[in-house]
Amino acid sequence: MMHLTDLLFSIQTIGLRLLAQAETAVEVEEELKFLHTPPAWVIVLVIVPLVVGFVTFFYRREMPIGRRAVVGWLAALRAGVIFLLLAMLAEPVKRRTT
Repeated sequence: MMHLTDLLFSIQTIGLRLLAQAETAVEVEEELKFLHTPPAWVIVLVIVPLVVGFVTFFYRREMPIGRRAVVGWLAALRAGVIFLLLAMLAEPVKRRTT
């Protein structure tokens, strides 16, 4: 059987732990920013059509390598790699503020 003092002590230690956790909780904001990006209209109206046109042009020049679905996946993969390369050139920076 638990004594009243033991019960009060366990309630007090639980309360102190919760208080310590609440005091150490700090709000952290994370932000991803690109340092060298063109305006959004340039990305949508110029860069995206250029990349899609580039990939389409080269896949139409090559000999058929398989089914149409496979060629579509490979074209999407190539376009994705080009977009990732362009994103890396835009210099992404992650900033954390507390």
